[in-house]
Amino acid sequence: MKISRHPLAFAGLSLVAAMAVLAACSDTADPLLRAPETPVQPLASTALLRCTADVRAGTVSCREAAPGTGGIRASHYIYFQSAPHALMTVNDYVATSTDVSFDMQVVNLVPQPIGTDDGVTLHSRGVRVFFWSNPWVTDGTGSVSVVEPSATGTFTASNQRYHQWNEIIQAQDTSVAEKHYVFALSGTVNAFEFQLGISTNMQWATITSASASAATLAVGDSVDLDAFRLNALGDTMPLSSITWASDNTAIATVGSTSGVVTGVGAGTTSVIASQSGSRPDTVVITVN
Repeated sequence: MKISRHPLAFAGLSLVAAMAVLAACSDTADPLLRAPETPVQPLASTALLRCTADVRAGTVSCREAAPGTGGIRASHYIYFQSAPHALMTVNDYVATSTDVSFDMQVVNLVPQPIGTDDGVTLHSRGVRVFFWSNPWVTDGTGSVSVVEPSATGTFTASNQRYHQWNEIIQAQDTSVAEKHYVFALSGTVNAFEFQLGISTNMQWATITSASASAATLAVGDSVDLDAFRLNALGDTMPLSSITWASDNTAIATVGSTSGVVTGVGAGTTSVIASQSGSRPDTVVITVN
């Protein structure tokens, strides 16, 4: 039996936020995600992770690919390869004439925990890595099929095999668990490909980011604050209605829908911008 062991090169994954509706975000003392210093590029909503296993060379490599036509059907967030937000690592690659196997871990580069809604409680779905498509032979003759994982679910189609990590993976952390993947080979298979996605809930699915460009004003003066909506990766989302409120109207008032702040009396107060389904953001207003 010939055995080869090779690490899998990292492959980035990004968020398709438009397909997700999560529970209300927990408003804790943790720092808010702020807008990036540089403009955010739109995410590729048609990207997935396409991997090639070279049986003879004993390697696995992954790249971005488009899934083709058809809508995404999922009840929670799905990550795809496109930007360095979440990675998968592969260990202990083993190839023989009849099977290929390796162990997989998930590395979270999203700036929020995944596998959870509130950052504390493990979601029942955990973190799932699913087969977008069944594997197919690209070099040689014969066939290839998935032996492990054996669990099936509906992500972008029905009966897709997946592994579930039952753990909250913090930002910049690697999953503790390694999941075993096995592919059965028949005939003479020299190389094959398969497609993967990651499905998981995450803390603070969306937040409101309010402008603080003019946080100081005089009594009687006004300033028009802006706000926009970000997903947990820091990417701008379609704007929904924003509600503004002042913590102390004796210091400053704010139009509930306009965001126009007017100084009333000397002091400091907080103006809060919020949207349904989003974590609110606060602008500190000082009135002289």
